[in-house]
Amino acid sequence: DNEATGIWFDESVYDLTLVNSRMVGNARHGASVELTGKAVVAGNVIAGNGCNGLKLNDAEDVEVWNNTFVDNHRSINIVQDDRDVNPRGSFHDPDLPLTWKTQDIAIRNNVLARTSAALPEEDGSRICMLCVEDYSGRWTAAEMDVTALGNAYSRPDTMSPKWVVVWSRRDKDPFVFRTLDDFRRTVYQEGDGAELTGTPVVTDDLRPLPALERLYSTVAQPLPRHIAELVGRPAGEQHLGAWVSELQP
Repeated sequence: DNEATGIWFDESVYDLTLVNSRMVGNARHGASVELTGKAVVAGNVIAGNGCNGLKLNDAEDVEVWNNTFVDNHRSINIVQDDRDVNPRGSFHDPDLPLTWKTQDIAIRNNVLARTSAALPEEDGSRICMLCVEDYSGRWTAAEMDVTALGNAYSRPDTMSPKWVVVWSRRDKDPFVFRTLDDFRRTVYQEGDGAELTGTPVVTDDLRPLPALERLYSTVAQPLPRHIAELVGRPAGEQHLGAWVSELQP
């Protein structure tokens, strides 16, 4: 419920861990990771934020595992601008191995959900669930090494939002995919991902519903040991989204 971003890592933050937390009801982003490198964002509930659930901006080596994103404007927004070549006053710590290039982003086992139909006044052209854009026009999403695997996408209808994924094409307008199948066929991502349209996956208090739990064994990727240790779960566990019952309200 901040009148701004919930939590914001910016300008030469390195080796950060954001786990098992709640970022809910903020006027702007739930969490922003900007001009930063080597980060783990895992096991969080990020819901009801006015802008992005999670914004990754000029960030490298970021692992995004098992978060529950519900009713954010954009669930996960991954972007690049030109501050790697023109810092424009931003502090670039010379002692840290940071390039300020959006590179090596892993999106795994997240729940990206919308629970209500789009409102008439909403600008549907700006809302998407997984969004990757290079505003500097230099790289495709593949060249940025953004990978998505084992995530669950849920929306009440095919227009809320109409774009499941936006995917950078360098100096062209990005791909916009209205279904997960289109995304999978075109760029070979989300081989194990699932789309549920018209099927709710979380309760009002953001706990998983049976429709989501049934996907754990077929969609979720086994937790690697280093992520499991950070979130306090057994290595190899298959789970989608955050472990909500273990988080403080």
